[in-house]
This record gives sequence, C-alpha cells and structure tokens, in this order.
Amino acid sequence: MPKEVVFGRSDGTDIPLVPEAYCAFCSKPKVLKVMNREDYFWVWLNESLYKKRLSIPKIHTILQSSEPLLKPSFEGVSKWLDASSMKGLNREWEGVDHHAFEEILDRCLKRGVRLLTFREEGYPRLLKEIPDPPLALFVKGALTEFSRCVAVAGTRNPSAEGHRMARECGRALAERGYTVVSGLARGIDTEAHLGALDVGGKTVAVLAGDVEKICPPENKRITEDIMRNGALVSETPPHTSIEKPRFVRRNRITSGMSHCLVVIESPGRGGTSTQVDQALREGRRIFVMMAEKRHSDLREGFEEYLSRGAEPFREIHELMSCVEMAVSNKGKMIRVERQEPLDAFLQ
Repeated sequence: MPKEVVFGRSDGTDIPLVPEAYCAFCSKPKVLKVMNREDYFWVWLNESLYKKRLSIPKIHTILQSSEPLLKPSFEGVSKWLDASSMKGLNREWEGVDHHAFEEILDRCLKRGVRLLTFREEGYPRLLKEIPDPPLALFVKGALTEFSRCVAVAGTRNPSAEGHRMARECGRALAERGYTVVSGLARGIDTEAHLGALDVGGKTVAVLAGDVEKICPPENKRITEDIMRNGALVSETPPHTSIEKPRFVRRNRITSGMSHCLVVIESPGRGGTSTQVDQALREGRRIFVMMAEKRHSDLREGFEEYLSRGAEPFREIHELMSCVEMAVSNKGKMIRVERQEPLDAFLQ
C-alpha cells in the first residue's frame, strides 16, 4: 500500500493527505509539493492585486534575481508599489484568515491540483516575460512542461467552415509537437481542444474560474481527456466565484504562455478582440484566418485584426509555416514580407 504523504502546516503541525502515490491521469508516480506559509502568501497577494486592480510593474525583469522579490514580511514590495497600496496590503495581510488559505491548499493537494508560483522552475517560461504575470497558478492534469505552446481563439458561434478549420488546426499543431492552448469556451476553443485530442496531443485549457468548476458544464467530459496529456490552468483559487473581469484577465495567460495566437473566425468584438489586444501588448504574432465576403460580420473582424497587425492565412499548411517561424523567433513580432499583396486578402 502506498505510503501516506504528509503536508506540513506553517505552524509546524502536519495534515495527512489522501494516501495516493500515483497520478490520477497516468501511471507515473505523483510528487506532491510540500506547501508552506509563503505559498498561500503568493495566492493571497495575487488575489489582492486583482481585487484592487493593481499590478507589480516590470516584475519579469527581476524574476531571475537571487533575492526573493516578495516575502510574507513584504520585503522588497515597496520598490514596486506606491505607499498607499503598500499600506493597504500590509493591513490586509495582518488581518487575513491564514487558516482559510491553508484549507485552500489542503484541498488542492487532496484533489491533485498543483500550485505553481512564478518563482518556481515549472512556471511557464514565456508567461514570466509578460508585464503582469500571475503570481500563482493552479494546475490540474498530467502536463508539467509548458513549452511550444500555441494559442487558438475565435467565436463561440462559428460557421461550418470555422468548426472544420479549428479542429484541423488543433490536429495539425498537436501532430507537430505543439501544445494547443485555448479557453474551453463553446465553438472555436472546443474544436481546437478536440483536434489536439483526436491525435493524442497535448492541450491546455486556461480557465477564468476554479479548475474544478468547469464552464461551460457540457465540456466537463472533454476536460477529463485534456488532463490525461495536458492540463487545466487558472489563477483563480478554489471556492472563488467567477466574475466577468476574470474572463478578460485570463487572456493574458492564454497568449502569455504561448509563442503566438491563431484566430479562427471572429466578428472583431467580444472575448476574441480582447484576446487579440492582449497578445499585441505582449508582443505575440497573430495569425487570422481569412473570412469570406458572404460572412459580413466575420469579414469585418478579419479586416479589423489585419489593421491591428495580424497576418492572414487561408490554409492550414500555410498557418503551420507561420507558426514555425513564430516559434523559432520565440513568439516575438517581427516584420515579414507577405507572399501576396494585402489587397488580395481583402477582395
């Protein structure tokens, strides 16, 4: 019988966990991280910054520092936040219910949810480079290495062609060893995830809420398959209600952990539009599928994204060439010569 794993509390007491030594999604031994007071400090601080609409500017520039950026004593935070923000955070930290956060982390461990803080080795490398990375991520699934990621986004109400292209895109990316990253929404997101699963590939669903509360509910079955080779990822702690701003905020994770963003059908507004804006701020290349004139709303979105700097494609093989170039350049935007005049795509 597997030996019981023990988790040490910050006060020195031990919490016995479910005695399970193997991952629920594969046959590999499961290593449970020993969490401490500093771990839930990261979770608490990330939530506090979100609620106050604050960020720590240029945090990525000191990630490699030998000194910890933040400690439960707030050492070093004053360099990056103004005095009033610091005073408020200090006051809140002193009055926080530490046992409540310990219970959150206890639940995570018992249910196979990993916590990744941005100082840890397993934290997505590209995500560290964006201006406002999440300080803590909750991860559920077998995937432990977030490399060669490509984000896919689009409308929740695609045409028949959009359904086909998104699924084919997911398949083609997975077959070439890329990890397909999307948001598990209806429509394009779901098709991209399914395409990767069709060929036994890796896919990551970045969620706005708790990794154990699947939205939309009809995709719960898909998440079981996703977790076998991939993962569910969120910065939202368990038992936290889903608010509209969290859907927008998670976009920075979707594109931030990816080399580039692929857009397959979008009217140029809504969630995909904010995702494109976020990818542009992060310096990611964006590839958008050409929309036919008969779909006037999708055509409008296509032209809007081109005007923002996105690059058009017609076929999947053409897209794969663009993705390979983006990955070889670490996802950063570069000026490229088009094979065809831009006007040809607008006719």
